[in-house]
Amino acid sequence: MIKENQRALNSVNVLLDALILFVSMPVSFYARFYILHNGVITVPLSDYMAFLLVLIPAFLITFATMGLYESLRKRPLTWELTRVFWGCVIDFILAQTWLFLYKEVHFSRGVLFLFFGLSFCGMCAKRVCLRLLLRHFRQQGFNQKHVLLVGDSHMAVRYVQVVRRQKEYFYLMDGYLAENDSIPRLTYF
Repeated sequence: MIKENQRALNSVNVLLDALILFVSMPVSFYARFYILHNGVITVPLSDYMAFLLVLIPAFLITFATMGLYESLRKRPLTWELTRVFWGCVIDFILAQTWLFLYKEVHFSRGVLFLFFGLSFCGMCAKRVCLRLLLRHFRQQGFNQKHVLLVGDSHMAVRYVQVVRRQKEYFYLMDGYLAENDSIPRLTYF
């Protein structure tokens, strides 16, 4: 059940990233040319949106390669946001390289800087909100992992200590099976 939910969550994650990218481009274009007032529109918005046909798959492939569409239950938020930052930097460099190679010199660098800034902020905000939402659901008793520990070795005791320290994993120790009663009481969980 959890694996099916994880697949659905990953699909939603990919779709939301694509939506954030799709919305960031027209917002960047509008901000650059209608709010900042110092630019001359040499390339219409439709060309920027066509450029998204290259950028969105590049972003999604880069993020998938960096492991951002896998289960992140055991990863800290800082790890995820750092990966988002470096993925955006890589894609920004790739976009600039593509524009240079195809001699598309009339695209506004200001629009592209705003696009990458907005998309980075949007994807970070989405990930923070998603973490908070998942934490809320897990506190309500959903999407938790129940563990029955077998054995009482040194590794089993260390496992119990790690699970107690990392409460954001939401592993619930239901009990343990062992010959000796050497594992600390499980009432803490």
